[in-house]
Parts: sequence; structure tokens; C-alpha cells
Amino acid sequence: MAEPIKDPYSGNVIAPTVSIPTIDTSSVYSTPNVTQTLTTPTAKPNLADPYGLYDYYMSSGDITGAKTALQGTTEAYNKALATSRAQQTAIENLPQALNVIRGEQAQASSLASNTLSSLSEAKLAQQSYLDSLKTEATNKYNIALQERSQLQSLITSTKGKAGISYADSYETALKKAAKYEEEQAEKEKKEAYKDSLKSQIQALGGSTKGLSTKELEKKLKKKLKEAGASDKELKELEIALKKKELAKPYYKEDSTNLKSSYSETEQRQMINEALAGGEDWNSIAQTFEAMGIDTSSDSVMDKYLKKKFGY
Repeated sequence: MAEPIKDPYSGNVIAPTVSIPTIDTSSVYSTPNVTQTLTTPTAKPNLADPYGLYDYYMSSGDITGAKTALQGTTEAYNKALATSRAQQTAIENLPQALNVIRGEQAQASSLASNTLSSLSEAKLAQQSYLDSLKTEATNKYNIALQERSQLQSLITSTKGKAGISYADSYETALKKAAKYEEEQAEKEKKEAYKDSLKSQIQALGGSTKGLSTKELEKKLKKKLKEAGASDKELKELEIALKKKELAKPYYKEDSTNLKSSYSETEQRQMINEALAGGEDWNSIAQTFEAMGIDTSSDSVMDKYLKKKFGY
């Protein structure tokens, strides 16, 4: 710290000397500072709040701390510069010989220059550190905005009914959206099938109010019989209904309606369901043939039915 300059006659200090701390610029990028951001646990940002999301990244503790440090160093630099100028002016006004004044000024200038240089270096280092934090925060903020946009798009496309929230990861949200779409597609297929049954019954003069799908299927068969449908037409309807029932959960409402092949386990399960529903051997065999499943001697169906009937 520079010695205070005194009037040689009165002994009074003629310019205040400010104590300026010397800053170790190497501490700015010390290991603790560099790793703190990476290792300190922080709460997950709230993607539901776009304004809060900006503050979460751009007003983090690291950035706020770096700003405070830079502000303190800047104020110290400005104060040191003002003090140096005041000292130079005060020395010029001393009642001493010119060569003495110049010597005092040179000494004061040298001391001030060292302090200002140290503070200037600290400012540059702290500004660089702050800029790096802001750049990283901006990148993270943009990534978070993109994730928020993706989640918002999925929430909108599923009409908010898939249980997706902004707290979900994008991968989790995709799974929820896919499940919702599958459920909706299945629901629409069932509704379309039920509407088709209703239309046919209504065309034959029947009422469909309050009937379940099962009841509609039975009523359609009855109405067709009453309307004088041929045995062939009734048989085709019966087979179509059995195909749908037997193939659950393997039935697919598409152009072919059924899978191209069935495993032994699937065939046994369909047979068990048919038997539980009161079907006999011949009825099951007719339905399997309509579905394109092998019903010949020693086939999976033949062997399993023989076993079930004790042959």
C-alpha cells in the first residue's frame, strides 16, 4: 500500500490513500470453481414455465456470483484510478522543488500502476469466466426450450389425455403418446364395428338402444333369420362372428382381419375359449378352416381336441 502524502509544513495528509486488495487471477479458474457447476446438485427446471425457465439458467447461482465478483473488481478499479489521479494533483500542489514533486509523482504513479494492472487483469479474467457461464447457460436454455416444445406438441396431439406432463422426459412422453394412440385406435375400431351392427339391425327394422356389442351380434343374427336370410348367409355371419371372437386378442381389424399364422399356444388358447363358450368339435373345426388354420389329422387342433375329448 502506498504511503499517505503529507504536507511538509503542517504534517496533514493531503490526499486519501485507498487500500486496494490485490486479486489472484489464477483463482478465477481454480479447480473448485470449474467443477462446482458440474458437481453441485440442482433442482430440475420447470418446463411448464417458460419465463421461469429463462431465469433458471440465466440467473443461476454461478452466474450471479460471477457478476457480483466482476462488479466488485470493477468498483475497486475505478476507485483506485480516481485515487491515483487525486494523488497526482495533490503532489503538484505541494510547496516543494520541481524535482522533488516529479519524484513523488513517479513513485505514486508506479504504485498505482501496479494496482491498476492487477485489477485490470482480474477484470478480464472474471469477464471471460462470466461470458463462458452465460454461453453454457444459453445452450442449456435452448435445449430445454426444444424439449418443452416437443412435450407441448405431444400434449396437444393427444388432447392432454395421454397423461403427459412437462416433468416427463421426451422418451417417456413418446411412450405415453404411443399407448394413447393405440388405445384410441382400438376404441375407434370397436365403435365402428358396433355402429356397423346397429346399422344392419336398424335396416331390418330393429331397435338397438342400450344393447351391448354381444347383444347386437345376437340380435342381428335373429333379425336376418326373421327376414328370411338363407342358411348360407346365416352361416357366413356366424363364422364371421366366431372368427372375431376366437381370434381375441389376436384379431386385427384390417383388410385380412386375421393373422397369417398362429402358434401352437395361440391355437390351444382359442380352442379353450371356444369350448368354454359352448362350441363343439365341428363348430371349432369349421371356424379354424375359415381362418386358414390346419385342421387335418395330426394337426395341432386335431391332437388337442382329441386330448380334450379323451380320444
